Amino acid sequence: MSEEKQRYSISDWGLLALLAFIWGFSFFFIKKGLESFSAYQVGALRIFISFCAFFPFLFIRRWEIPWKKIIPIILVGIFGSGLPPFLFAKAEENLSSSVTGILNSTTPVFALILGALFFGIAVNVKKISGVILGMIGSVMIIIFTGDGSLNVDFKYGIMVIIATFCYGLSGNLLKKYIQGEHPLLVSVLAFMFIGPIAGVYLATTDFITVIKTAPKAYESLGYIAILAILGTATALFIFNHLVIRTNALFASTVTFLIPVVAVVIGLLTGETLGLVHIAGLILIMSGVLITSRG
Repeated sequence: MSEEKQRYSISDWGLLALLAFIWGFSFFFIKKGLESFSAYQVGALRIFISFCAFFPFLFIRRWEIPWKKIIPIILVGIFGSGLPPFLFAKAEENLSSSVTGILNSTTPVFALILGALFFGIAVNVKKISGVILGMIGSVMIIIFTGDGSLNVDFKYGIMVIIATFCYGLSGNLLKKYIQGEHPLLVSVLAFMFIGPIAGVYLATTDFITVIKTAPKAYESLGYIAILAILGTATALFIFNHLVIRTNALFASTVTFLIPVVAVVIGLLTGETLGLVHIAGLILIMSGVLITSRG
């Protein structure tokens, strides 16, 4: 069945919604982690804890390792799980969790562009228009604050854009080169490469000193642990599973739903939401519908 004619089941939509809920909360957890640790420590902790959570599964499925696909699996690990945690944490030193979540919605753009240029993904006017519509809604939310004034921070916003480019590339690599492999095994192998590197880096920082001296260190560490186990390890397995059973573009549209969750959490934690933001969210949801049915 071609991607242009593909239709998605209730299970596909359910996984997409669950993923959006988990990743929507992730930006809040990052912000809490930054209360005690540096951005790069938050990124390294997120990766290393996820690595520890995945490690036991390596022994369970060690006989199934597809050695011929190990290079693309490592690349998926680097671009899908290695670089983004550092970029998002650094961006949130200056951006609100809701704005970061909104910027994350650029992932389907890169999934579509990279897929069409390098991975043989079929595109049509509906898919393109859906992505554009969603991006217009995202831009509206990015450039305006709750009171309608302009609010653009290009430096930190670009960090999120680089992260979403990585996600788009990872999704296409996963679909083209790792199709047919168990998503849990793919996730495990990806972290077997990047996890130890993150652990070594963490050991070179003042992580232990922060744990001993920062008043909220253990609270922040708890939030990062939740972020790692739920927002990285569990979510990555769901995402890989969704890419393999559907396609990279559909799975990437989760980033159109993430802003809804991120903004709601932002409201509950004191952030503001203006009429322009509501209009943007409506456009985003419309883009999701058009893109998925294209």
